Amino acid sequence: MIISNNQVQKVINAYLGKTESVKKNEAGESKDTRGNSLSDQVSLSLQAREIERIRKGILSLPEVREDRVKEVQEKIKSGNYQIEAADVAAKILARNLADRLS
Repeated sequence: MIISNNQVQKVINAYLGKTESVKKNEAGESKDTRGNSLSDQVSLSLQAREIERIRKGILSLPEVREDRVKEVQEKIKSGNYQIEAADVAAKILARNLADRLS
């Protein structure tokens, strides 16, 4: 049995007590059975707005930290770049675990 989107919407409307039908006129505007115009509205919570602000801030950051790259390059050139095998192994394991959990 295939259930159409229209059937799903009718069930949802019935469940929510919305018995008035909505029709679109030739211009594509939604109207209820009384001819009143209907419009969609979205209201974001303060938390959603804050998350969006933070997301935009993160997206504006550079993908590569040039200062850190230069620092490591200089250490490699001077022969002072030291890295512990245990640190590398810990990062590999942590990344692997994070990938499995996501």
